[in-house]
Amino acid sequence: MGDAVFDDGSLDEEKARVLWFANTNPSYMRSRRGDGETTGKRGKKSGNTDMARGEFLIKTETAEVNLAIRRIELAVLEGSLVSLDEVRRAQRAAGRATRDMFLNFAPRHGAEMAGELGVDPGTFIGLLEAHIRKALNEAADQPMPEDGDE
Repeated sequence: MGDAVFDDGSLDEEKARVLWFANTNPSYMRSRRGDGETTGKRGKKSGNTDMARGEFLIKTETAEVNLAIRRIELAVLEGSLVSLDEVRRAQRAAGRATRDMFLNFAPRHGAEMAGELGVDPGTFIGLLEAHIRKALNEAADQPMPEDGDE
C-alpha cells in the first residue's frame, strides 16, 4: 500500500481505492442480509456473490475513469496537454498572421520586383496584389479539416 501513501503520511484516496479493489476478492467478503443473518464465507446463501462481483466491477471501472481524469488534469498542469480551444485560438492567430503577411507582400516588395523586371511599379503591384487576394479567397473557400482528419 506504499504507493498510496504520501511522504507526510496522508493517503492518496484514488490510489488507495484502486489498490484496495485490486487486492480484494469479493467472493470472500462477508455481507449482512436485511434480516441480520450473515452469509457464509463465500456468500452462498443468497445471490450476494454476483451482486458483490458486479459492485466490485462498477467500483473498479469508476476508479479507472477517475484515474484517467486525474492523468489528463496532471498533463494539463504539466503543460504537455493543451485544450482544444487553445489550439483553435493559436491556429486562427497563425492563419491571420499568414494572411496579413501575404496581403502586405505586394506593397512591400512589389516596387523592388517591378524595378528588377523593368515594368511600371503601380501596374505590377496592382496585378500582384489582385492575384494574391484571389489565391487567398480560393484558400478561404476550402473546407476546414474536421477533428481527426489529416
